Amino acid sequence: MKKYFFGLTVFIIIVSTLFTGCETLESGKGEKQPYFSEKNEQKFLKPDQKIRFTIEGLSEKIQFTKDGKRLMLPVSYQEAEQIFGFDEEEIEILNDTSTGNPLWYRMNKVLNANKKQWPLQAAKTNDWGGNVLYILYLADFINVYEDKAPSMVDMTNAPDWFKDVLAYRKTVPNYGKTEKDFSINTLNAKIKAGNKEVVVSWTTNKYLKGVIIEWYHDEYMNRKKITITDGSTKYVFKDLQNLKPYKFKVSFADNSGEVIKKYWLDTTPRSGDKNKDYIKGTSDFVNAKYELLLTEDYHISCYDWGSDVNKIAFSKDGKMILVPNKFLKAENIFDYTKEEMGYEDIFWTRMEKVLKTEDKQKSFFASIAGENGNVLWLLYCADFLNIYQKKLPGVVDLSNAPDWFKTLMEQRKNSPDSYVKDEYK
Repeated sequence: MKKYFFGLTVFIIIVSTLFTGCETLESGKGEKQPYFSEKNEQKFLKPDQKIRFTIEGLSEKIQFTKDGKRLMLPVSYQEAEQIFGFDEEEIEILNDTSTGNPLWYRMNKVLNANKKQWPLQAAKTNDWGGNVLYILYLADFINVYEDKAPSMVDMTNAPDWFKDVLAYRKTVPNYGKTEKDFSINTLNAKIKAGNKEVVVSWTTNKYLKGVIIEWYHDEYMNRKKITITDGSTKYVFKDLQNLKPYKFKVSFADNSGEVIKKYWLDTTPRSGDKNKDYIKGTSDFVNAKYELLLTEDYHISCYDWGSDVNKIAFSKDGKMILVPNKFLKAENIFDYTKEEMGYEDIFWTRMEKVLKTEDKQKSFFASIAGENGNVLWLLYCADFLNIYQKKLPGVVDLSNAPDWFKTLMEQRKNSPDSYVKDEYK
């Protein structure tokens, strides 16, 4: 499901007053259609009437304020929403009151909007004036919730014109998901690592014919695949290598054989003995122990989505490496090709460009080992930042880097076992 992010807790959608109980348009067949119908989806809304949407307050329902001017949304995930199949990550977002994301997540979860503008896109048209399609989405969204989770909806204070839209949309094909759609929503898969094995489990329903599981630990093109159609909901992968990160893709296929949902999972088999699987301290940050898993204290993640990031730097808490989401002109020194500059995974593109990773693990796999990455991941990070700082000192800012990481970088400078490619040394 595609996810949309909008950082305001209160936002205004201008809603047209053109719809009334009697206002209609002639259809090609002589029938009359309300203004708010699919025929007029791309028409802009007029600023005669405004409805504010907010997740402020203490509302546990989707309801209008007494004056009918604002639509209040639940401030958190409600137990009644279990029927829609929100996963743990989505529930966390619904419980986050710092953004407007809960509206879009709920709408995208219960509507089939992928073939047209998404709800957020429809709302943003005409400089946030919105279009008719957005009103249809909103009505279908509320109708679905009223049908599946009635305790969460109260339209008592809704404007009369909007009540008419709600009633009309119940009588025609709409964007609300079907019973089958919601059954698909609830499908999920889980993974658990053991000693030289991984257990993948999944849920099922009457629409499911089986699952296809693909797994690999280096290159996607080297993946293996197994198809399971015997009705089982668990499979144990044996004879795997401990401390090697694996990635799994679970594809759910319906009774026609079509893939209807996919889950990506990753995990790392291990012995179960922490003394064998995890580092004991910074003295283990050496190539000879590159497979050891990191504890949370030494976890470093990466981020390449920020449009306001113009240097390679650490976040304020020292736990994340931030990189520009576009290549800087100064990076031409590394001879990035036009194809490489077009890759979406710009962080990994940079790392793979300047480091030798083919002998052990690709940088991405090193980063997902265990729960916090492995020693190799830290060595890669240190070597990557060292060469960038050496070649482009103005592009790297280490002021927020943890002291232990700065020490590691110093140890790795000019090291004979550095992973920096020879042509860049």
